[in-house]
Amino acid sequence: IGHYVHFGLELIDFCHEAGVPVVLTLHEYYGMCARNGQMLRSNGRKCTEAIHANCSNCLISHSSGKFFLRERRIKHSFDKVTSFIAPSRFLASMYQSWGVGTGNMDVVENLLHFDSAKTRISRAAIAESRIRFGFFGQLSVAKGINLLLEAMRIIAAGDFSSKIELHIFGANLHFQHDADKDVIETYLKEADDTVKFHGAYDNSQTLSLMRSVDWLVLPSIWWENSPVVLEEARAAGIPALVSNIGGMAEKVRPGVDGTHFIAGSSQDLADTMMSIAAGDLTCAVQPADFETASSKRLEQHVAVYRRSLGTGGMSSCAPENTQVNA
Repeated sequence: IGHYVHFGLELIDFCHEAGVPVVLTLHEYYGMCARNGQMLRSNGRKCTEAIHANCSNCLISHSSGKFFLRERRIKHSFDKVTSFIAPSRFLASMYQSWGVGTGNMDVVENLLHFDSAKTRISRAAIAESRIRFGFFGQLSVAKGINLLLEAMRIIAAGDFSSKIELHIFGANLHFQHDADKDVIETYLKEADDTVKFHGAYDNSQTLSLMRSVDWLVLPSIWWENSPVVLEEARAAGIPALVSNIGGMAEKVRPGVDGTHFIAGSSQDLADTMMSIAAGDLTCAVQPADFETASSKRLEQHVAVYRRSLGTGGMSSCAPENTQVNA
């Protein structure tokens, strides 16, 4: 089961009743968090654990008792799962702290496919004086778009305004809460010519669009898990500037495939962007070999399936200090 959202937990129950082993991939933190599965409170603060009283303060239309019952219902189904797959060690640790997957969790990256011919094409050097940063994704506060635009305000007020450009590829602003939408729209209206808004894009064009920028920037204020956009950046051969939390910090190695900034700090984001523009922070990233990576990931998934069917041995892809049932 790739996800239970839109299908319902009953799918797990039905399989269990039929004697069919279930392998469930965990993505966001929906099991623990009823607020979009982001472990992000309405005041913008991150949650490190699911506490019923905090949940009812965040979603005031529901009592803490309802969140207690919600947890019991979800764990009742999760107890029937044979094996869990987590695409990041961070997400695995969050669920295990919640009491899920303590003995049957494997950390395996998502299976993704990119055209191997495209991944081996070196990105053409950009012969411009400005460093181009690219934002790809939903225009939402959780993704940190307003934080990024605030960083551009800071940059515009200093000596680096002529050396940095921000290119925004994304849409769906209309799905945001009115207050959040107003903040983002205000930033976009007040932005100078160093901010270029390109709107929605076709996923098939992602790699070519990424090759038009120097750095990917992912300033999410929630933990994230294993963002596909980081995999796309690797395929395109560009470094990533990311928040220093959760799955983002885990996936990006400073100096190897990008660097980090202090999550939630527009000032530190601006300072880091200016350091990159000044040449103080550099990162030479080569397009990733996803053909080899995908083969390895496929083998890891198959190993989990075989073990879950009782035909394989111990998993070799579990996180450190995590016991996995044979």
